[in-house]
Amino acid sequence: MILGVGWTDLITALATILALIVSTIAIYQTKFQTKISNKQFLFDKRIRAFYLLQELQGGFEVYRIKNSKKENNDSKETIRSKIDLLVDNSFFDDLGSNKNEQLKKKTKELMILSLEIKFYFPEGVVETASDFMGNYAMYLSTLIRRYERIDNIGSKQRNDKILVDAALKNIEKDWNNLEEDDTLSKLEKAIKFKN
Repeated sequence: MILGVGWTDLITALATILALIVSTIAIYQTKFQTKISNKQFLFDKRIRAFYLLQELQGGFEVYRIKNSKKENNDSKETIRSKIDLLVDNSFFDDLGSNKNEQLKKKTKELMILSLEIKFYFPEGVVETASDFMGNYAMYLSTLIRRYERIDNIGSKQRNDKILVDAALKNIEKDWNNLEEDDTLSKLEKAIKFKN
């Protein structure tokens, strides 16, 4: 007995203090681990968006070169070849057997991703990329719609043509903005690649 306190009381008090210290260390370690996990999650999302944007930008450049002639050929085969050029990248690789339905699904996914990337990068860096990806998805979806309805005659076909032309103007404007703003370099800096 020390100062009127029994050994068992002393051991219980020390065990309580030790348990408190251990639990405090565990809480800090959990917070630290969560912070690292969040950084890794954000890094993975940024990398995916960066490489996708890089592919889409390059793919659209090829698309522009191959479709630079302003011909008025709106045959089903021509529209299909335009769609095939736009989806010639890894994002659209896994279309499977039901290609048209999967293509619509992936186009919606691209549209959603164009909105999500605003949360992955700092403000002022990502707007041009987001607009480009969104308009890429919009242009692709209008082409798919036109392809599916090309055999219709009348106002629907004219409306589809107007939508396709408007979407093409938007994506061309965004593509030019990507080039002028050097958006990929800005995104690369935001990702903080280490050499």
